[in-house]
Amino acid sequence: MVPKSFLHKIAKYAFKHSKRRWSKQKKRGRPYKYDDFEILHVIVAMKVYNFQSLNQAYEKAKEKGLRFNPSRQTVEYRMKKLDMEKISRLILKAVKKFVVVDSTLIYYGRKKRRWTKLHVFYIAGVGMPVWWKVNNGPDWEVGEEFLKFEPVGIIADHGYWMWDFLYECRRKGISVIVKPRGRKGRAFMEVYGQIYKKRWEIEHFFQRLKGELVLGGVNLKTLRAKVKIRLLGEMINKLCELWRKGEIRALGI
Repeated sequence: MVPKSFLHKIAKYAFKHSKRRWSKQKKRGRPYKYDDFEILHVIVAMKVYNFQSLNQAYEKAKEKGLRFNPSRQTVEYRMKKLDMEKISRLILKAVKKFVVVDSTLIYYGRKKRRWTKLHVFYIAGVGMPVWWKVNNGPDWEVGEEFLKFEPVGIIADHGYWMWDFLYECRRKGISVIVKPRGRKGRAFMEVYGQIYKKRWEIEHFFQRLKGELVLGGVNLKTLRAKVKIRLLGEMINKLCELWRKGEIRALGI
C-alpha cells in the first residue's frame, strides 16, 4: 500500500508550478483544480491495478464510490509539469548502485505492424527503472543522454561498445562495464561474468512490461503515454520501499 504522506511529499518535490483555476462555487461536474497528489495517486493506481486506460480506471473508481475523475486531457497536461529528471536524480542519489542500460523493440498499432524502441535505465537488485526514452535512435546515443545524471556505474551489452559513449563515461568518471564485440567478449565474461549477469534482470523486466501493456491499435503518442504512466508508477512504488527503509527521508524531501 502506498502511504499518502509519502505521495504528498513526492508531489510537492517533483511537480513544477502550474497556473490552475479554483472553483469557489460548488458546481456539478469536474472541478477546475486537482491537487498534485491526486494526479500522482491515479498514476500509481493505474500501475498497481494494471489499468490499460484512464476510462478503465474511472469505471473502477465509480464502482467503489470514489469521486476522483480528472479528464484525460487534465492528466496529460499535469504530467508535463512533472519533473522526471528531478525524481531520477533523487533515486540515483539515494541508491548508489550500478545502472543497467538496455533497449527492446515494442510493436504497436493495427495488427502491431509498427515498431519502436524503448530504452530503459534500470537499477539491478532494486528492480527500479530510473529513466527511459521511446525512439529509434542507436543505443549508445541514448546512453550518452543518460550520462547527465552521473550514475555510479553502467552495465551494458555490445550495443554500447562505441568510442564516443565509452569516452564520455571515462571523462565524467563513471565506471562502465560494457561487453565488447567479437572474440573479446569471451575474455570479458571470464573477468566480469558475475557482474554482467545483473543485466539479465532488465530482460525479465522487459518481458513483464510487454505482458502488462496492451498496445494493439494505439498510435505512437498513446504508446508513449502508456509507457510513461506505467514506468512512473513503477518508480513511485519502489520509492515507497526506500522511504519505509529511511533512505529517502535522509535526503530531506
